[in-house]
Amino acid sequence: MWFRSPKSCGPGSCETLCAGSRRRPPGGPETKIGESLRDIRHRYGRKLLWRNTVFIILSDGLDTGGPDILAAELRRIRHRVRKLIWLNPLLGLKEYEPVTRGMIAALPYIDIFAPAHNLESLLALEKFL
Repeated sequence: MWFRSPKSCGPGSCETLCAGSRRRPPGGPETKIGESLRDIRHRYGRKLLWRNTVFIILSDGLDTGGPDILAAELRRIRHRVRKLIWLNPLLGLKEYEPVTRGMIAALPYIDIFAPAHNLESLLALEKFL
């Protein structure tokens, strides 16, 4: 997960923070997005989550944590930032629908839900930043 906060940046630059990554257990992937967002908010929230922050999540939304935790953390973060963007590489697939528990819980708090499956989809984000 990355977020950009002009408050923490010098002129013409922006600070990028990559946080919330965890080791995956040998049995397969385990992504607890809500818990990772809570860690980010507790560690960096006062310093970097401001009204002019654009908070960007890059995830497929396949969350193994509780959807209530994810929704609560997104609500808290969304209340503090200018814009919450969720980039989902699966959105590039024609057959994809955001019907997992995590995505259903997350969608009400997301300002921009966009694909991130190729360079063109990433370049299209410029108008939102």
